[in-house]
Amino acid sequence: MAFVFRRWRVLLVLNVLAVAGISHEVLLKRLSSLEDVVYRQLNGLSKSLGLIEGFGGLGKGGLPATLSPAEESDAKFLREKYGYNAYLSDRISLDRNIPDHRPMFSSYIHCVFIKCIH
Repeated sequence: MAFVFRRWRVLLVLNVLAVAGISHEVLLKRLSSLEDVVYRQLNGLSKSLGLIEGFGGLGKGGLPATLSPAEESDAKFLREKYGYNAYLSDRISLDRNIPDHRPMFSSYIHCVFIKCIH
């Protein structure tokens, strides 16, 4: 989530500086405070839903997330009700990092240009 905010912040800074001539430091300070407000609101929303934020949840680093036998009995009811393991899904961190196992060439962006002749 922080990466998205940083990317949008850079784009916004470039646009505003080009149009209005506002000082770079003033704009970054204001954007930083707005970013904190948005993060607190989103963090509060996820906690009220019972979701786990941060890097401390299950599934970090691409490791498998498993349940204890006691938790498995609770998960069975939700799995039958919703068709997926909602119990385990709610315990996996929203901010986890997973490794990228794609071949190196598939991470590059390929463009195809088609020329139409009328």
